[in-house]
Amino acid sequence: MKGLWKYLKVSLLLIVCTLFLGAGIKAEAATPPEVKGFRQTSASKNSVSLKWDALIEDDIEYKVQLCADSRFVSGVKEKIERYNPDSWFSQLSSGKTYYVRVAAYYEKDEDNLGPWTAPLAVVTVPQENKNANLCQTASGVTSISLKWNKNPEANGYILEYYKSSEFDKKIRIPLGNITSYTLKNLQKESIYSFFLYPVNSSPTYQAVCGGWDDSEHNCPTLPAKLGGVKAWYYSPRLNYFELEWNKRPSASGYQYEVWSMTGKKGKRLAFGKSGKYNGSTSFNNTKLKKAQFVKVRMRAYVEISNGTTKYGPWSNWSYTSKQPELEIKNVRGGQKLTWKKVDGAKNYTVYVSTRQKSGYKKVKTTTKRALTVKKCGKSALKSGRTYYYYVVANKKIGNKTYQGSKTHSFSLIYYKR
Repeated sequence: MKGLWKYLKVSLLLIVCTLFLGAGIKAEAATPPEVKGFRQTSASKNSVSLKWDALIEDDIEYKVQLCADSRFVSGVKEKIERYNPDSWFSQLSSGKTYYVRVAAYYEKDEDNLGPWTAPLAVVTVPQENKNANLCQTASGVTSISLKWNKNPEANGYILEYYKSSEFDKKIRIPLGNITSYTLKNLQKESIYSFFLYPVNSSPTYQAVCGGWDDSEHNCPTLPAKLGGVKAWYYSPRLNYFELEWNKRPSASGYQYEVWSMTGKKGKRLAFGKSGKYNGSTSFNNTKLKKAQFVKVRMRAYVEISNGTTKYGPWSNWSYTSKQPELEIKNVRGGQKLTWKKVDGAKNYTVYVSTRQKSGYKKVKTTTKRALTVKKCGKSALKSGRTYYYYVVANKKIGNKTYQGSKTHSFSLIYYKR
């Protein structure tokens, strides 16, 4: 009997130990480990999507919480995810920062959560700012400056741009929470288009708006120095002044000024602008009536979207004068030419031809204002034939000699005396 009782006590002790150890093992297994790899994977204007690394254990479920406060004190949204290591929250406000966390538990034991992850900041996409007013504020040879109004839902921007006619070569650059920016190292004399995308960023995720706050097109870099500037008078009897130059691809237009070369400082006689598509222009100015040497220079300019005008460098000076009018008389042995003085001229060159528009030959360069012409080239003048003449005024600037206009010819039939 005593042996039976002893056997029963040992068996009972074994059962109690087994229950105790089993309970200990179960209690230890009821608390899953902390979730790893918790991250935001996408966003819209009113939702966020989340993902984490799955725990490799049986019967694992997850509790996910979202709150506008990182302390998760009030206003907490909660979701249970039973199968997949991902979740999402909707009906959120645009351009906001929220905080999320996740903890694991074993199925049907929701009260025994594993440790919460550290609060993760997540962001929603900002709305477009309809009053961004993106505009160009400055233009350099290889730079363009922009400014815009702040988007209240953005804490950064992405600026997208491309050179006109190169739409397939868009470039995107991230910007911080700023409202102005200068792009450098752009191509010279080019025109660009810009798009401003608002961004709401957390330390680990960037929510970019699919639409832009604003766009700005036809933004030019500053034109280069003009070349090919030429000037002349349309006629010695008129005040029409002609200008020609090499067009610049980024120019909005061109500015010119004409100065007299009399006196120590001279005097500005004409000042004006010409359109962007022009490579030449003409104008009538009574101040250009006088027969005198003048100098001309030009520069290209750009009109930018903030309403200002930026100018490129001035061209080199170009020099010209009104062509002297001729009086022609038949005299013994030839035809005598006389003309009035051109102020600023050093001397004059006389040309002759038997055709009005071509074949002119130089007769002589003289400091006088009269000359008798006896030959056309190597041939003596022939009675009954018409001869055409023009005189060009010359001026020396430094080591270079410039000629005045030569657009009009004067003629007379020669009759031998």
